[in-house]
Amino acid sequence: MILIIVASRFEIGATARRLRSELAAGKVAIREIGVGPEKASRNSARWLTELSPDWVINAGFSAGLHPELQLGDVFVSPELGTWGRVAGMRMVDRILETEADKLAVFRESGAWLADMESEAVREVCEKRGIPFGAVRVVSDDANTPFPVKGELLFNTENGQVPIVPLLGHLLTRPGAIPGFVRFVQACQHAERELSLTTSVVVKALLANP
Repeated sequence: MILIIVASRFEIGATARRLRSELAAGKVAIREIGVGPEKASRNSARWLTELSPDWVINAGFSAGLHPELQLGDVFVSPELGTWGRVAGMRMVDRILETEADKLAVFRESGAWLADMESEAVREVCEKRGIPFGAVRVVSDDANTPFPVKGELLFNTENGQVPIVPLLGHLLTRPGAIPGFVRFVQACQHAERELSLTTSVVVKALLANP
């Protein structure tokens, strides 16, 4: 069985639809672990204990750090290089909201992408001898700042969108609405692109256990 681990359900809806039959047959499971390294480590360990998967795939959104990356670009970790483009991924402990935030991490690490969970999940899998791979999509590129503060888009404690504070912010600052709409559209595009590669990887692993 392949376990797909995600930070939030918002990242994986299209993938679940593409893998509907595999999920129904029990060949694939999808579980949320929450946002950030600490939650990723704790909750992935719990799901590995409960499900004993043959493979773990961490799929989700990433910040693009390299200035040439585009929204919707998908990359995989080296273990999955047969099925996609490989790029360096750097785990961070906070949302990178601004162009300056992303540039600083890019210069310091040389990584092309940044996320908040993949390396924590990898460490848990390596300790248990379970094969691991990551599939990540650029949901916000290096040249595009967040339209509003990160905490208004996503609550890292409960994994939910804080609807009331977000709407209040947009209603009092209507100039932020166009940027917010573009951000939502970018996330929808990213989710579709993520689903394409993730479903290909999972079906290939199932076909060649």
